[in-house]
Amino acid sequence: MIKKLTLARRFVAAGVLSAFMFIGIASVNAQNISDGLIAYWPFDADLQDAVGDSHGEGMGSDDIVFSQGQWGSGIDLDGVDQYVETPLDNEEMFDFQDDTGFSISAWYKVGEFTKSWQALIAKGEGNRWRIHRRGDENILTGNGGNGDVPAGTPDINDGELHHIV
Repeated sequence: MIKKLTLARRFVAAGVLSAFMFIGIASVNAQNISDGLIAYWPFDADLQDAVGDSHGEGMGSDDIVFSQGQWGSGIDLDGVDQYVETPLDNEEMFDFQDDTGFSISAWYKVGEFTKSWQALIAKGEGNRWRIHRRGDENILTGNGGNGDVPAGTPDINDGELHHIV
């Protein structure tokens, strides 16, 4: 049985997260883009999960701004203290410690990094998972509980739109 994926308890963008966050399980025999999806945040003027109950809540000292994304709208985070958090009652949906595997896909844009280790999306620290800036480098890397993946993305601190899966 394949475990379906959901978004992390919280995610913080380094600068601007643009367009949408899409999370799902990879499937060779997928007939429909929604097959296997357990969460999808299009960020079209709200933080609602379009396929489930993991609706987001904006956190930080200022309200989250919605702006034009690649397809529809996206969220524009300040890189200081803004992030989107999903409800605690859905948190176990994002535990993938049983070797089932999962996929995360996101379109994002970094206006400027403001601190080390800023996360694009994260379940937490330690044996949890996250996609984050590696230290003070201008790349994103993943962590699945066993340390950072040794290779990362190209330099993303460029104000351009990037896609990660």
